[in-house]
Amino acid sequence: MEIKLEEYEKIHNLHICGLKILQNENGFRYGTDAVLLSEFVKIKKGETLLDFCSGSGIIPLILTGKYSLKSAVGLEIDSEVVKTAQKTVLLNDLQDRLSFVCGDIKNASKLFSHSFDVITCNPPYSKSGSGKISNSEKIARARYELDCTMEDVAKSVAKVLKYGGRFYLIHKAERLADIIYTCRKYKLEPKEIKFVHTKEDKNAELVMMCAVLGGGVQVNVLPPLIL
Repeated sequence: MEIKLEEYEKIHNLHICGLKILQNENGFRYGTDAVLLSEFVKIKKGETLLDFCSGSGIIPLILTGKYSLKSAVGLEIDSEVVKTAQKTVLLNDLQDRLSFVCGDIKNASKLFSHSFDVITCNPPYSKSGSGKISNSEKIARARYELDCTMEDVAKSVAKVLKYGGRFYLIHKAERLADIIYTCRKYKLEPKEIKFVHTKEDKNAELVMMCAVLGGGVQVNVLPPLIL
């Protein structure tokens, strides 16, 4: 199938399961954190996946390529980014299992008629007003909580995740207390936490967490990942 690319769309080889991804060279491109989260996620055969704040679709793309998912959906608010992600699906011939929807995560319960086994999210890390915001609207929306906050994420996850389902998140380590508090508010109980360090003698910069909707109160802090 011939796929028409826009001048700003470039093909990148992921070197993972033979997958390729289209990226918008003018917008926010995926980073190491998204790949790290996809490695942290555990998938069982036949499960369904929803990825919030999907961007280029890197997380559901990798997970669909690596695991026997029944279906995976990426939810992204930027319509232009969604069009590029949909071409990535065709590029990898995954249209039977992977799709992308344009929409606001705050409306997720209205967009989907069923619940999901697993939800992943690599959200904007910084609170609005916490630093200098990029002049690029796309980059600013990807980095700052302009469209969605951690509260919005947790609230929406609780509405479309199956009871006992798993929520995987990567975020700034410095916001862990806020993340746990907010997740627990919506009955998302942390079960696994893994800190990410750039160097062994440096403080953690990122944290990855798996929470279970309606899970018991017990969390395992896993060995750290040193980049």
